[in-house]
Amino acid sequence: MLNIYICGSVVGIYRNQSLLKFLLDRNYDYSVFYYNSNFFNSYARRKSLKSKLFNRILMYLLGIIMLPYKSIYILKSDIVYVLAMSHNMCLIEIFISKLLKKKVIVDFYISSYDSLVLDRKQIKSAYRGKLLLKKEQKILESADVVIFLTQSEKRYYTSLLRIKKIKKPLIIPLCIYEHQFAKLNFSKNKTKVPTICWWGTYIPLHGINFIIDAAKILKNNGFKFELYLLGNSDELAVEYLEEINANNLNDVIKVLNFLTFNNGKLEKFLIDNCDLALGNFGDSQKAKTILANKVIDAISMKIPILTMKTDAIEDYFDLNNEINVTYSNLPEEIANSIVSIFNNYQIYVDKCEFAYHKYKKNFSPEAYNKNMKHVFYY
Repeated sequence: MLNIYICGSVVGIYRNQSLLKFLLDRNYDYSVFYYNSNFFNSYARRKSLKSKLFNRILMYLLGIIMLPYKSIYILKSDIVYVLAMSHNMCLIEIFISKLLKKKVIVDFYISSYDSLVLDRKQIKSAYRGKLLLKKEQKILESADVVIFLTQSEKRYYTSLLRIKKIKKPLIIPLCIYEHQFAKLNFSKNKTKVPTICWWGTYIPLHGINFIIDAAKILKNNGFKFELYLLGNSDELAVEYLEEINANNLNDVIKVLNFLTFNNGKLEKFLIDNCDLALGNFGDSQKAKTILANKVIDAISMKIPILTMKTDAIEDYFDLNNEINVTYSNLPEEIANSIVSIFNNYQIYVDKCEFAYHKYKKNFSPEAYNKNMKHVFYY
């Protein structure tokens, strides 16, 4: 039996929840310790600013108090597994693990340096950016196993972070849970006006401004449609609402920020309404490299999707027979592709069947479990 110390946050990340379930379902093979370091931070989101500050301080104090206990668990563990999107919050645990000569597995998933410094530009200080870069370099180079989502992302991140050597890189694709299949009302002539949906977070990666510009072209050309932007933040949606208002697009674009997969409302909305899903159309090199979750979400629901061609999409999909891509983020190309899809809609619905087989093979919980069976023995 392997003793495994799980480091990071499970909350809201299906990949991490799937890992924990995989391990707990096999308690005859694995003994697991998991400390939810994000407990007080999650609790704080429901409180006032004063309560948030108090709970944040409490979270850090308890982190320090728990350090000796964590060290004991790490000492008794065979493997320390750093969860997806958690490597920057587990630096101390990684350091202790290496000190105690424990095997460290890092599910890298995404680079904070790339996201916060290059893509979103939230970190403007050159010093802080360099510090974050050095931190991620150290984490990847010290880990015994590093998991990436695709070969393209592995190449991109190792080049971006200037990694000299990774001891054992592995590819384990996105894990997307089983959804119900969409009704696709447009294909059944239940509606004459197709519904197009984008969902996700309001970050530059997704190129939402290009989607809005494409909607303007469609409206000006007399194409009838409804477009829903389904985000998760009223505050971050403001700039897009202003752009929609400025271009008189309120009649064709609706913005809703209360539908999520976690509360079950997003899945139901997409199943009942969505005829075409939109992926990411961002400008950054990251946007041109990654495979966005929403692409696989749509495929798992058999919703035709239109997204920008990326290196990672080509790792898994036949661009002619399985998925619909634009070769740039130009609004004209996005608009023309949307018209083409709805003019030949059944052809694109049929494509979904081929793409769905790729979902089952590579991105389903069953595929994830099959991949994970070997990870702990490298």
